[in-house]
Amino acid sequence: MSLPRCTATCAAALALTLLSPRSARAVSVDVGSFTKNSTTGNQTVNHSLGETPVALILWTASETNESFSSTFQFGMGLTDGTNSRSAAGSSQDNKSSSVTSRRLATKALTIVDYSQGTVAEADLSSWSSTSFTLNWTTNTASTGYVVHYLALGGYDVSSKVFTWVLNGSPTGNQSVTGVGFKPTSVLCLHAGPGFTSTPPNSSTHNTFGISVMDDQGNQWANTYLDTDTANPSTPFRYQRATKAIVILTTSGTLAKEANWVSMDSDGFTVNWTTLDSSASKAVCLALKGVRVYPGSFNKSTAAATATQTVTGVPFKPRAVLLASVQGVTSSSIGTVTRLGIGASNVTTNGSSAVLSTAASKSSVHSIDKTSKAFVKVDNNTPAIDAEATVTGFNVDGFTLSWTTNDSVATEILYLALAPKRRILVVE
Repeated sequence: MSLPRCTATCAAALALTLLSPRSARAVSVDVGSFTKNSTTGNQTVNHSLGETPVALILWTASETNESFSSTFQFGMGLTDGTNSRSAAGSSQDNKSSSVTSRRLATKALTIVDYSQGTVAEADLSSWSSTSFTLNWTTNTASTGYVVHYLALGGYDVSSKVFTWVLNGSPTGNQSVTGVGFKPTSVLCLHAGPGFTSTPPNSSTHNTFGISVMDDQGNQWANTYLDTDTANPSTPFRYQRATKAIVILTTSGTLAKEANWVSMDSDGFTVNWTTLDSSASKAVCLALKGVRVYPGSFNKSTAAATATQTVTGVPFKPRAVLLASVQGVTSSSIGTVTRLGIGASNVTTNGSSAVLSTAASKSSVHSIDKTSKAFVKVDNNTPAIDAEATVTGFNVDGFTLSWTTNDSVATEILYLALAPKRRILVVE
């Protein structure tokens, strides 16, 4: 009896079947949270990638549960397994003259207090297909803060974490080199204006910024700044869905602003349209071999529970990172400090929100949640204005469920991630 001949379609299906599990998983993404150890030493955290990560993003508002507290200790870190960088900021509550600080460190995560003291920070000790291990080299906090993470894996993914110096002058193009490959995307963190000291180092003023750019020219950036020794306190926020990086001065004016120009063989190029006279430093994660799309949307204003579908992503995501300074779309600098960051892969969520409001005495608050992908807090009560989970990924975006929602169309930035498209050629 003769066997049926395998057609091209059959051959393609057979080729996919014969791919090893490692080859079939071009990119893996995991989102999760854990409780930080309260002592120094190693801490092992289990993940669900099914393979060894190639990049890890960590963040926390230094809370122990899903309730608000009168603290502001935000930290975010990046690691590629060999190189680690992190940024942090802190403000003290209920002070007539504001007490604030910031920090950059060569750590997977750092947390600073308002007096510039290092609360906790960790190196990445090792990682495997089932876990990653952090070594807490400093840990003065006796409580176990909730820490969120987004982990990326994939045999064909390249990653590099590095520090670069942002020009002080003149305006125009600046090329950043030393990445070692041509990135498809770059995610950067900074600690504000005039931070030129070599990490690890702490300084006055609580300021932080996050930005993303890809090789198609999609980009976004936001930042906040809570000035030190101000009476009354002088907090600020700024967000642009069309810029590669933004930094504010301590007086609340625009210090630096740049557009993405190109991804290059060993890095990338940005164009500075606004520059102060002082250099600054940023820490970045460059990626190649993973599909990314930086975008933005205006939050639904419908009554909760509200379903919102975000479209326009040129692929079906596997995870999404969300960020906002909690205001509406604007090119103006706001006079409050706000930041919300969260992520989801549908199965798990992790989010943080921090805020500082100008008053006769400083008023700061923060919250961490493992049950939500994003939390909006744009008030001084404090109270949750809106919060959402990601309920699904679609062929061109994702769907949010706003279980609490207000009637303000807050601009929210996002970074969608998915496996790189693989093409099989059957002759």
